[in-house]
Amino acid sequence: MLPDGSGNAGGLLDAIIRTLLNGYNATATALSWILQLLAAHPEVQSSLRRQLAPQLERGVEAVLRVRAGRQVVMEALRLFPPAWILGREALEDQRLGTALVPRGAVLSVSPYTMHRHPALWEAPAEFRPERFAPGAPRPRHRFAYFPFGGGQRSCPAARAVTAQLQVLVAAALASVELSPVTPAPPRPRGLISLRPDPGVFLFLRPAPAC
Repeated sequence: MLPDGSGNAGGLLDAIIRTLLNGYNATATALSWILQLLAAHPEVQSSLRRQLAPQLERGVEAVLRVRAGRQVVMEALRLFPPAWILGREALEDQRLGTALVPRGAVLSVSPYTMHRHPALWEAPAEFRPERFAPGAPRPRHRFAYFPFGGGQRSCPAARAVTAQLQVLVAAALASVELSPVTPAPPRPRGLISLRPDPGVFLFLRPAPAC
């Protein structure tokens, strides 16, 4: 018997499979955008490589303590959140401003839109990892930034995914230097996740010594 009393083991299995697939897809999509952004901003890429280099041999925990790595990941998730639009069903009649939201209505909210709202973010279209540096000014609204959703239905794997991305980026920068194939960046395409269209194509060269 499941916690909701339904006994629907098939539904639970479907939910587990969806969660695993979404986690894989979101991580891969986010990593593509991060590498593209680093290739397009060589000064950020070089600075991050220098900060990561002495920590690589000390293990994962040392890599995760490099604040610049986390800032790059968080800023990339601001610009290109894989879960670019989220849907929620109203469980009862609610008022949203002057509008009546009836029970059963499906509401959609877009992290992509909110993350680029000029009333919430300065120069919202620019890649500025320093936004997330300690002490940097942040938007006052708590849902100005929610790449993993928010409230009771936020993604439980948010911290793990962010850490995985930090480690993957560190491993990539230790091996290669990234540069774009063309000056035109890929466009975001809103499918199940926010995919780069037509894709991310980069030149890879051996990483310079730090």
